[in-house]
Amino acid sequence: MGDSMRGANPSTRRRGTAIVYFLVLLSVLTTGLIASMALAGGTQTQIAGLTLKRDQAFYAAEAGVQHAFWRLQQNNNYRADAAAPLTGTFTNGSAYSVTVVGDWNSPLLITSVGTAGGAASVTVTASCSPLSIVPAITLGNNFDNNGNVIINGDVQAKGNVTTSGRFRMAGSIIAGGSINTNGSVDISGSSLPNQDPSKITLPVIDVQALRNQAVAQGRAYNVPNGGKKAQEVTTLNFGNGGVIWFDGPISLKGNVNVIGTGTLVVDGDLIVQSAASLGSSNAPALVNIVTTSNASRGSPGDLDIGGYLGLIGSIYTQGKISKNGGFDVTGVIVGYTDLNTSGGMNITRAQPPAFDPRSNTSGAGTMVLSRITGPIF
Repeated sequence: MGDSMRGANPSTRRRGTAIVYFLVLLSVLTTGLIASMALAGGTQTQIAGLTLKRDQAFYAAEAGVQHAFWRLQQNNNYRADAAAPLTGTFTNGSAYSVTVVGDWNSPLLITSVGTAGGAASVTVTASCSPLSIVPAITLGNNFDNNGNVIINGDVQAKGNVTTSGRFRMAGSIIAGGSINTNGSVDISGSSLPNQDPSKITLPVIDVQALRNQAVAQGRAYNVPNGGKKAQEVTTLNFGNGGVIWFDGPISLKGNVNVIGTGTLVVDGDLIVQSAASLGSSNAPALVNIVTTSNASRGSPGDLDIGGYLGLIGSIYTQGKISKNGGFDVTGVIVGYTDLNTSGGMNITRAQPPAFDPRSNTSGAGTMVLSRITGPIF
């Protein structure tokens, strides 16, 4: 009987062995599946965490752009470079660092980098326009030009604009009347004739405040003989940012000795004699010029340039501007009547002085998001 039982055992043993193998395989597969599920779960958790950090970085960067735009609305002269960026931090640990770069009264580039816990970085850039563009030249009547002229900035005139000779302009012309461009003309922007003259505005300068400064500084001068003849001037001593005021017409003679920087106010005409110069092409005078009409002395406040006028500064005339000599200005020109030029002229728009109300006008124009880059994990 013992032998017969041993004869039946081989198949039984085979079935038992197969079951054991199956159970071992099942155990291995189950363990692998559990491990894979655990790994997948960990990966998903990691991805979810990184996605959260990316979103936090993006919203931080966007908040930085909005903060910079708000600053510009309060003060359009606000800038922030890489050495001193605009920064902010949130309670969740995300933060932004923003730069605002660009010239005065020009389109600006806002670049905001948002970060979140060192795990993600997103950069958002935006362009921002100024509330209004200040022209290089603003006139209450006509602009009549003949000669070799370079203008970097816009020209606005309530009257007609007529050019001849070599005329190069990086900007646009806006006129209340006609625009006639003759000769060799290169204008990068638009030419817009027959515009509403009321839309072309000239700044109002508080001349009396400038006179008061000159009196307080001891730089107010009386022109003798009732101003019937322009007083010759060979030296202008402004000190540091001072104001000189003549209560009648003056005539600049020779190479005028300019000491310091400041503003020259003339109640009447200002004449630059044919052999005279105020500043030079290599060393421009750091001077603003303001002329006003003086009815009692028969002076409408004209600026007559027979010699050379080279300034890093701005010009404001209540009368007309006539130029037959050299004329180089880095600043703005405001003439309440005409500008008539002959010969060379080079005008580059720059920020006007603080007494020009357009210099520090609060507010910003439109802002457009231009690019989003990231995330970088």
